[in-house]
Formats: sequence, structure tokens, C-alpha cells
Amino acid sequence: MTRINPGGNFCGHDPLQPRLELIKPARTGKGGHPPLILATMARLKDFYHNPTLLPALNAANGSARQTRSERRESEVLLAQSLLKHMDQATLRVGVPTPRGFQSLPMAYFERETGLSESRAKRALRDLRWAGVVTLTTIRERLTDGSWKSRAAIKTISPRLFEWLGMGKALMRERKKARKRLAERQQAENTSTRLGTLMTKLNPIPSVSRRRRRANNDIERDRQLQVKAAELKAAHWDWDREQCYREAEKLIKTFHY
Repeated sequence: MTRINPGGNFCGHDPLQPRLELIKPARTGKGGHPPLILATMARLKDFYHNPTLLPALNAANGSARQTRSERRESEVLLAQSLLKHMDQATLRVGVPTPRGFQSLPMAYFERETGLSESRAKRALRDLRWAGVVTLTTIRERLTDGSWKSRAAIKTISPRLFEWLGMGKALMRERKKARKRLAERQQAENTSTRLGTLMTKLNPIPSVSRRRRRANNDIERDRQLQVKAAELKAAHWDWDREQCYREAEKLIKTFHY
């Protein structure tokens, strides 16, 4: 049987009708993604039709020739997906959890972009080579002495926003985001200090059954949030309710 290639190396790519939308697009309107993120994602799409918009990325193929269209399509999709999950204060890519900011594995971005593993990895290499994103490898030492790799920390470079004409907007939004983060951290620290002070001023000789139950409820809610966040990272298409339903089944039952 003869294989027909429309110009995209048999990957289903159509140069005249590129697929530049994520499988699960960013949310718009009230409660959606920040305007800066949405505007930057929109401008990224222009790179497909005008590769000179990002010269460094266009040169990531290591050739003087213009990057092939299916490769540009992959780069645009992956860059959009990374931006969609970027924290404006730190420019890190991931999701906030009660245990801190959690990086997302490449498998997550493959599902959200619809790219194959090979196309996603090549797009990430291109974005990294062009200085659009930086990667920090994370390894965890296990009790048996071996090492386990974690999802690499991915950080969007401010240069991407500058190249797309969004540099000043990024500076304004980062300043606001950092202020909100500092206020939140200060509030949390104040709450912790007050709790410690109250404990010292009013020591409780014994914890009642009701108090123990309340503490267990708080810990259970915390574990539920953590597990729901982990499930969301593993199942990008699940909504909040489904993540929490499955988390309920997985967390340990507390006995009072």
C-alpha cells in the first residue's frame, strides 16, 4: 500500500492547516488564565507562519534553512502548554500543591499537546537550545542508596516575552505576582507564630477526643488535597470533582 505524505513526514501534519490549538485549551474570561499568558500563547502561534519572529528558535534545527513546518507546529504546541502552566511570580512550570510547587512530567505535556513522545522531546530540545526554557534535573536518593529521577524543573525564560513584545507586561505582572506571594507567605508565617505563642501561653495538658478528631480531619484534608493534585498531574483531562473522588478512594482511612 502506498503511503501518502502531505508534507509532514507521515505524522499527520498538514502544512496548510496546522494544528496549533491544545487538546485542552487555556481557560479565558473570569476565573481563567491570566491575560499575559493568553496573549503570549496567541503570539506564539504567529511563529508558525513567520519563523523570523523567533530567530533563535528557527535556528534550532542547526541549519541555515527555515525550520520545517511540522517541527514549528510541535514547538508552538509545546511552548503553549508550558506557558499555560507557568507561575507568573517564578516563571516555573507546574502546579501548586500543599507540599509546594510540583513540576509536571513530559508525559503530561504529550497528552495536552497531542504530540508523540519523539516529537515532544525534539520540541523541548529546540526550545531549550533557543533559550526559551531551562531545565533543572531533580534526583532523589532512595533508602537503598539508588537514585530516582523526578520531573525536571522547567522554567520559561523572560527572553521569550521580550522577543514577542511582552517584556514590559511581564515585568508588571511578575511584580504583582511576587507581591501577592509575599503577602500570602507573610500571612502564613504570622498565623504560625500566633499559634505557637498561644500554645505557650495556654498549654493544654491533654488533648480531648474532639480535638484529636479535628486534627485528624485537618490532616486528612491535607492528604486529600495532595493526592488530588497528584492525580490531576497524572490525568490532565479529569476535572476537580473526579480528582477528589478518586483521591478519596486512595487515601488511608483515619481511625479516631
